[in-house]
Amino acid sequence: MVVDPNIACNIMISIGKLDAKENFSDFTVVVEGREFRCHRFLLNACSGFFNALLRSGMKEASESSVVVHGISSETFSTILECLYKGANVITRSNVIDLWHAANLLQIQFLITECEKYVIDKLIPEDKQDVYAHAKLLDSSAVLKSLLNLIAKDFEKFSNSSIFLQLYPEDILSLIQHEELEVSSEDVVVNAILRWASHSNVLEENQPVPLSDNSSKSTTPEQEKRCTPTEILSNSENIGAQTDVLVPASKEYEDENMAAMSISELSCSEKDATTSEKKINRQEYLGQLLSACRICLVSTDCVEMLLSMDIVLENKQALLAVRKAILYHFKPGPWSSLAIHRPTSPMENVILFVEKNFLKAYSVYKNKTFYISELPEGAESCATLSIINSQIFLLIQNQKGRFYSSLTSLFIFTSRNCWSQVLENTIFQHNFALLNNFIYWITDSKICRINTNLMLYDESIPAEIVLPLSVERIFIVKNTLAFGHKILFLCSEDQLTNFSVICLDTHNLKVSRHVLEGHSGHIVSFRDECSTFLLFQDGTLQKVVDCPDGGVIFQFLTKLWGFMWDVRGAVVFEKQLYLFGNLHKIVDLLNVQVIPGQALVYDAEVMKSLKVQWPWSANLPGYFDKIHVIFVDGRSQFLPFVVPKKWMDEKPSI
Repeated sequence: MVVDPNIACNIMISIGKLDAKENFSDFTVVVEGREFRCHRFLLNACSGFFNALLRSGMKEASESSVVVHGISSETFSTILECLYKGANVITRSNVIDLWHAANLLQIQFLITECEKYVIDKLIPEDKQDVYAHAKLLDSSAVLKSLLNLIAKDFEKFSNSSIFLQLYPEDILSLIQHEELEVSSEDVVVNAILRWASHSNVLEENQPVPLSDNSSKSTTPEQEKRCTPTEILSNSENIGAQTDVLVPASKEYEDENMAAMSISELSCSEKDATTSEKKINRQEYLGQLLSACRICLVSTDCVEMLLSMDIVLENKQALLAVRKAILYHFKPGPWSSLAIHRPTSPMENVILFVEKNFLKAYSVYKNKTFYISELPEGAESCATLSIINSQIFLLIQNQKGRFYSSLTSLFIFTSRNCWSQVLENTIFQHNFALLNNFIYWITDSKICRINTNLMLYDESIPAEIVLPLSVERIFIVKNTLAFGHKILFLCSEDQLTNFSVICLDTHNLKVSRHVLEGHSGHIVSFRDECSTFLLFQDGTLQKVVDCPDGGVIFQFLTKLWGFMWDVRGAVVFEKQLYLFGNLHKIVDLLNVQVIPGQALVYDAEVMKSLKVQWPWSANLPGYFDKIHVIFVDGRSQFLPFVVPKKWMDEKPSI
């Protein structure tokens, strides 16, 4: 039903003409000894408290009178003016009293209007007092707006005394806030440590003490403000009016209501009485450190954490620091603890080679950006890899049946700048990077290079042939690191079978496995826990360690049921991003496709277009959502971090 504003306004004008003393008033409310003649229908319609009271069968309902405590007569008079005349009665001087009174009497629309006023007018000026009242009244709207404002000025706020008074759940909301603005994650960790080390012990369900400024300007009503159980009391008897004191366990029934306890009759304001349970700040340290992006902190910050007793004595905190240390030594797949914030100067992107350019796909912007031209000669064949946060590019010139080649290896030093670190070395088509070493197969031999020595000491021999050999293979299609093992995925007959050569780099052992029934390009990718293989027919397999030192391949599912030239896959925050060519599958989609931008399953859109989505929408237990991006990439697709300013230029599609 649509409400006509003109009719609604006239109704309010008519109600406002009612004279409470003469015009059919049928209920009396006594506040601070002052009697207010009211109308049941209006109190019942606007106030949850009076609605419950009048329908409860209690003595007050039959005697048509009640004494209410915890509200000043001036405030109650203002509330009646709002109810009878529809007037905007909120001012800077009365908004806090009205907000509390509206909560006590459960007048929801007045609560909302008070919250709007507080958000617009008071939050910018007095965060501490607003926070105290919002916690006491359990106002999620005000708390959300307050935390949003704090997040945008977190560095300054975290050094204030107000920050130390926040409750653990609000500290957690702040450090998980998507718009938290900090210059580095060290700022967040230092703020957590400062809060957890503070000597004061918070009391659970206690309102935060008001600031000194607030206490100086406390109104008589604020001094009298009481808990819901004190709204009705038998402390006095005024004429025919009856006060109410109800045991918490007593229940009331009438024909229209199920059993109703006094907690339902009372208002929703939190009980501000002292709780015996205390909040020990240090108990929350591990949870808070685990919730921040701790893998992004500096080595100095990690060292500081390991020197603090409150960290060393907290098992969960130590586990979080351990993850940071491991990530510093061996950056792996994007952990949720290593994703840069949207406000960070850095951005997590997915790198790949397209034509003669190094490009990056931005998950946040859903666009592809130009990063750099490739070195000369890269148009023939280029393989992209990352080790210790450095980009390596292997440029090959095809030569002979087995794709052996004279190869140059480059490292990306700065934007549009490549430095050659190796040349004229015979590699196979692919290589793998693990623990500062580059591994590859050539002429049935396994070789490796120490990248640290290669980069900093030119006198070290370029390559070392390991005392291992493998049977002749046709071509290495892909390589991946799996724990301390290197897996070389090799084509056996160009048609249906792959061999997987597993190199155990600890024990220098080689084993061979056959993957039957697969052909074409193989994509490997990882999440925080698992390593996967993905084939052109949509088959997804999980790589699992074997007790004998080898590996097995566990079939999980088929993500699609046709042949697709998939080129790469990356997991970002539990979502899988698939990259592949658009050629030959346009007819399957029948939807507009923009190269370089993600398509994702939308049931409503697919239904309206009468299109069947050809890919899986998700994979429960592994990927919450699956995105498909069409690019003409010809290399691996790798997670990386670049300065956000690189993404400010016009996107390359």
